[in-house]
Amino acid sequence: MYVLVRNQRSGKSWEYIESLWFKNLLLLLPPVFIVVKKHEFHVKNLEEDLENQARGIEADMEDLVGVKVDQEQKAIRVEENLIKVKLLKMKKYSSK
Repeated sequence: MYVLVRNQRSGKSWEYIESLWFKNLLLLLPPVFIVVKKHEFHVKNLEEDLENQARGIEADMEDLVGVKVDQEQKAIRVEENLIKVKLLKMKKYSSK
């Protein structure tokens, strides 16, 4: 079997060489190629899963921020009402 390789000295010209090593490499290549493709597919699926999880986490964070804002607004209203009640009591006792 002859293989087209780049000339190591000049780096420009190509030449054919006979290579038992390359024959063996070609025999191993299909199984290795299949394994690599399986891993690439698995990595792609993992990346998609991570992206979906990230989107879910972002949505959860938005929900939590919304709930936090609502609770803070409620706390502010309660505090304002408490101040009003205290002021009314103070006026009531001061008028007596």
